Amino acid sequence: MALICQDGAFRRELAALLRAAGLVPLIGAQAEAASRLQAKCGGLDDGPKAKAPDLVVLELSAVSGPRAAVVQQYRDRWAVPFLVLADGDDDREEIACWQAGADDYLRPPVRIKPLVARILRWLDRLSPVSELPDRRGSDDRVLAQGALNMDARCHLVTWQGRRVPLTQTEFRVLQALARRPGHVKTREQLLDVAYGDGGDVEDRSIDSHIKRLRKKIRTVDPEFAAIETLYGIGYRYAHPRQS
Repeated sequence: MALICQDGAFRRELAALLRAAGLVPLIGAQAEAASRLQAKCGGLDDGPKAKAPDLVVLELSAVSGPRAAVVQQYRDRWAVPFLVLADGDDDREEIACWQAGADDYLRPPVRIKPLVARILRWLDRLSPVSELPDRRGSDDRVLAQGALNMDARCHLVTWQGRRVPLTQTEFRVLQALARRPGHVKTREQLLDVAYGDGGDVEDRSIDSHIKRLRKKIRTVDPEFAAIETLYGIGYRYAHPRQS
């Protein structure tokens, strides 16, 4: 993903949180021509099919000249989510950015941790099921990740070959995490998995489910540490080679 922010402290903190979430941000202090940024992203040519970032975050203060025109320049070249961080309350500028193709527009003050959660949500929407790593077997209801095996057909979970009894909600939460090792799930995303639209549930209830999941798996493996906490962001399942 491309991160273009002029505010140095904001840029460094945001980049650190993104890296902690397993992302590799390409960082710039000023908006560049799309072709130049594309070359930095690894494109081998200057054509529209060269490699693009997965997502672009642009702080408008990093833009000199017509701001909406810069948004339009990126959108003409790449079909990726484009998040704009405004530096004021100008309705006309916001409308111009939307019309230029912005996918999201945030007015100040922009809080970093909610912004990271927003970015992760966008990236999660983009990831096709076919690209989920290390899902062995042709049946989507069967999941194997390292020492973990899950079979939704019979609600069976084993760790290192030993059965771990889970509730339906715990099963869904663990399955959502384990399907994408190294990929962060926010509390909001896990709430959607656990409860769907089934009422008003506090997002901190996910913390309780995670605590019980860890406790249950540690009854068969006291060293279990595959579910990692990213404070202020959410949770992720460590890649099998890291667990």
